[in-house]
Amino acid sequence: MSKATGEDGKDGDSIKITQDENNKTEEGDTQIIQFKDAKVKAICVQNWDTNDDDELSYGEAAKVTSIRKFFRGTTIQSFDELQYFTGIDEIGTDAFSNCSKLKEIYCTPTNPPTLDGNTVFSSIASNAVFYVPSASVNNYKTADEWKAYADQIVGYDF
Repeated sequence: MSKATGEDGKDGDSIKITQDENNKTEEGDTQIIQFKDAKVKAICVQNWDTNDDDELSYGEAAKVTSIRKFFRGTTIQSFDELQYFTGIDEIGTDAFSNCSKLKEIYCTPTNPPTLDGNTVFSSIASNAVFYVPSASVNNYKTADEWKAYADQIVGYDF
């Protein structure tokens, strides 16, 4: 087994890598997303694992541009990892409908993704919170498809 060599030329057991345009850094294995919810991971791997390693990398997540009905009716409670899907520009009809336990959605695009209809988030938890980039809160609250969720949109520093 080889070790990583740091900028100072010394061997190290861990590495620090800048993950994305937000300069998010992680220690250790930064290639694979660590999912909190096994159900979310299973759905993501089934639909977007392009190299068939039964994992989802940050790169694979960043290439996803649209989320469809994959999560509809599931018992997921949060999808914190949506923040790594930095290429999302559309969330399809019923994508998260009937996810009655879904309480937290982290959405990183500075421009609100298009919501395909008013049923994208129908029947999620009534106290659900949408975490969006702090600088984009007003963009989300005033976007046509997002207006219905304006009271649930909160700024977050990703």
